[in-house]
Amino acid sequence: MPTPKTGLKQGLALFTLAAILLPIVVIGIMLLTYHERTTLNDINRQNVRMATAIRDDVNTFLEAPLRTVSSVAQFSLDSDAAAHLDGLLVRMVEGSGFYESIMVLDKDGIVRSLGASNDARLNRSDYLGIDLSRADHINQRPTAAAPRLVRHLHFAPHRKADPVTDTPL
Repeated sequence: MPTPKTGLKQGLALFTLAAILLPIVVIGIMLLTYHERTTLNDINRQNVRMATAIRDDVNTFLEAPLRTVSSVAQFSLDSDAAAHLDGLLVRMVEGSGFYESIMVLDKDGIVRSLGASNDARLNRSDYLGIDLSRADHINQRPTAAAPRLVRHLHFAPHRKADPVTDTPL
């Protein structure tokens, strides 16, 4: 079967169509590449800003309990203020929303002051005077006499626990 011959009109039409479409396609690909690159850069900048904002919020959130504990430690060193320490601890626990309870221990690891939220349902007399010196996180304290933050001592309100080891009774 013989191949059909293209005429001059058809050849010119195909050449004109190619001459019109090829620059449009090339320019379109260039614009899409540029738009993709600028969009990715914008998204990266927004992600960095959002990550920075989240980092700042987390730092603020985590610094608040540390400031609370530091102020309690400084307040507990004042012998005139020791009589009001339990009330201050209760207010700090209720105001922070971060703590279930705050205990102030003396240098021997005995609970001397306690502030607990109403939700914790802790019986104050069960904890005041208790010796926590054998608890691992208390036993590992530095030798310096300066007050410090104990990392973890959790009393769950829904179960009774041994305050030294936090194991269910």
